[in-house]
Amino acid sequence: MLALTSLQTGNLPVMELRQLTIALQLWLLSFTAIAQTDFERGLALEHAFKDHEALALYEQIIKANPNHAEALTHGSRMLSNIAGRLKTNQKSEKSGYIDQARGYAVRAVALNPNNANAHLAFVVSLGLESEISSSASEKVRNAKVIYKEGKTILKLDSNMAVGYFILGKWHLELGQLNWMERAACDLFFGGMPEDVSLEQALIYMQRASKLKPNNILFLYNEALVYQQLDNDKKAIELLRYSLTLANREPDDDIRKEKCRALLSELEE
Repeated sequence: MLALTSLQTGNLPVMELRQLTIALQLWLLSFTAIAQTDFERGLALEHAFKDHEALALYEQIIKANPNHAEALTHGSRMLSNIAGRLKTNQKSEKSGYIDQARGYAVRAVALNPNNANAHLAFVVSLGLESEISSSASEKVRNAKVIYKEGKTILKLDSNMAVGYFILGKWHLELGQLNWMERAACDLFFGGMPEDVSLEQALIYMQRASKLKPNNILFLYNEALVYQQLDNDKKAIELLRYSLTLANREPDDDIRKEKCRALLSELEE
């Protein structure tokens, strides 16, 4: 294809200029169609739980079109999935994936601020970052952002179950901060935007499960809240029920192992 910068389009006959314009439009349509086909292939791989293969396609799309918000969003989620399955002793590699996931998510949110899934990708990367961080101030800083993003997700889509889960998890995790982390919260950030409450955590967790029933991740965390509320009977009931469910997500085997471990602890 001719480089347009080398053409003196002002001297071209009208017919030739129209033909050139049509050729350019067809090329752009072809390019978009190819990118969309690759994206759909990426989604199919993602739904088949083939994170590395899906990521490779999303990165191919991003390389060709750095402003493809959906590819950035899904690429971020694949990077987070990969990071989340790495062991704790692989911190350097894990951190690299998380940094890239956060970078993709930030770009996706900037390109499409009204897309709840872009904000979710950002939250997931921040949550993973907090898990491996040894800095109390970093954890608290991320917690404030996660809270804000969780609220944004529900503002954009009030029926998005994971938005309620995020806020429930927020209350659960902050309820377990040690004194140093609480001090960092008060000193550097002026406290949290909402009073931390296990009761509120339970409300959010139950809403998430109502919108998306039989989700093992949601049920496990709801059981954790009941444990903190000293209601072991209800926690045990939820854990036993979780173990009867069929796996629907790639990490459900890992989640069931956590259910078994907590169940064993509570039944001692």
